This record gives sequence, structure tokens and C-alpha cells, in this order.
Amino acid sequence: MAMYTLTVKIDERILQMQSRDNLNIARKVNGTYTTSFHGAAVYPMGNTRPLLQVNQFQWTEEYSAFLAQDFHPGMQVTTTTQYQQIKPGQQTTFKGYMLSPAAPASDLPENTFVIRGVSSGLKAGVSCRTAGNYSPIFVDNQHGDGDKRVQLQNKFALFWDSQTGPGQMIDGGRIRNPYEFSFPEGKNEMTIRFGFQTPNQPGGGDGPWWYPEEGW
Repeated sequence: MAMYTLTVKIDERILQMQSRDNLNIARKVNGTYTTSFHGAAVYPMGNTRPLLQVNQFQWTEEYSAFLAQDFHPGMQVTTTTQYQQIKPGQQTTFKGYMLSPAAPASDLPENTFVIRGVSSGLKAGVSCRTAGNYSPIFVDNQHGDGDKRVQLQNKFALFWDSQTGPGQMIDGGRIRNPYEFSFPEGKNEMTIRFGFQTPNQPGGGDGPWWYPEEGW
């Protein structure tokens, strides 16, 4: 399984501001962002890591399906089933309050799997492995039950939010000033800096922003 590493550097001048915003990372699934699956904060709480000048986030292309109670932005993801390992091109079925072992599925687009038999009132969800645990990257935000296709995308977003942290559901259409990026084909490491155009030197009326480092 491929492991991805994202290094996020923060200007020292930014850290000195002591902001209460949390750094969040979301992945686009089924065309939208529905959860924060990684993050850090100046004032960490719960499972949020402390925000440093150099922050390294890793995740593995190892997935598990689950069902969640509902989709509520701002709330922590709560599962109602076990985590069932699954790979793109496979399917799992909800039956007897459990998800069945994954099995091959036919006629699926690339990077897609299926969660079948989702009951009314429950939501299909997917997690990926991060540092030995599973973190939710998707909870279905659409109405309706039945079979749910889940398509993974090589698109991610970095954003700041004082009310959001890892494991929480989000409204992808209301993320404030997200920075979207993708891993170039054949690469699984990136470094992005947040700060001023010239590191640690505010000026020119421009506020801090995200800057990919050369060489990634």
C-alpha cells in the first residue's frame, strides 16, 4: 500500500500570532469534502496534534468502509458498524447489523467501491489508515438508501477553522478559503508552506497564504 506524506511548514511569524484556528486536511470523495481527516492546532484538544513550524502528516492507501448514524457538519463521526477493509473495485453489503467481507464488484469506475444495502437513516462512510488508526475521509451527505458508490479522488484541501478538527464532518461548500492541491502522478510526497510570500516578512498589503515548495 502506498504511503503519502504531506509536510506543512508554518512561518514563525504566523505561530507567534497564537491563532485559535485549527489546521485541517480534507480529501475530495464523490466530488465533495465531507470530513477533516488530519490536522493540528496551536491549542490542541482531543485527538488534534500541536501545530509546529514543521508538521508531517501521513496516510496509507488502505481503506475501510463503515456506516454512520447521520451526516451533521460540525459533529464527530460516529459509526454504527465495524470497520470493514475494502479496496477499489470491491463491494461490501450491510446485513444483520454488519458489513460483509469485501468481494470483487464488476463495472466500477477507477478508484471506486460499493457499499450495498445501506438502510434508511444510515450513511455510507469510508476511512483511510493514518498512523496506525483509521480516520474518516468521507460520510455520505446525500439523502436516500440502497447501494452507494464511493469514488476516491486525488484532490485535497487545507483550511483553517476554529470549530473543526480531525474526525469531524464538514460542509464542503462552506469551507473558508480552502487551498486545494493534488499529488503529481508518480509522487507521494509534498511540502507546502503557509505564511508570507517572503517567509516571515509581511508586507505589501498581502496576507499569509499557501506556497508549495520548489522541488515537490
